Amino acid sequence: MNKLFLSLLFSFSCCLACKSQTNHDAIPTGTITAYIDGVPASFNIAAIAGLPKRTNGYVIRGLKSTSKDADIIAIGVESRNQPIGAGSYEWGNSSYTASIQLVQRGKNVSGYASTKATIAITVIQNGSIQGTFTGVLKGSSGPDIKITNGKFNVKIESK
Repeated sequence: MNKLFLSLLFSFSCCLACKSQTNHDAIPTGTITAYIDGVPASFNIAAIAGLPKRTNGYVIRGLKSTSKDADIIAIGVESRNQPIGAGSYEWGNSSYTASIQLVQRGKNVSGYASTKATIAITVIQNGSIQGTFTGVLKGSSGPDIKITNGKFNVKIESK
């Protein structure tokens, strides 16, 4: 679990590049929302996208609140060999990595990583990235978490 948490923190320090496409269904910039086991959740605090240093792709992340114990979400699509653009990406593909990670903090810290994920990048335009995500996440203990109806629209960090 500590490795998962450190991996999330490492992902949060990444920088990002941008591509351009047409935007038809915009949601507010700075938004990451999803249903976690059927309960609506927003991760709109410090919501931003970064570029991993050694791969092509995006890591989209945000905090649930301004509390020091705020939950953290990270949605990543990365490839060592090909650029990542608009399209659909599935967990478990050998050409790229598509993943969702969630750290729930509070009384007990719980880290979850995807065992199944679909991330769709729909728009990369004007320094922002938009898309959707769903997945099943497994933690170190307890039941799996199901994420549905996930949406993001965040600014891309400049290098």
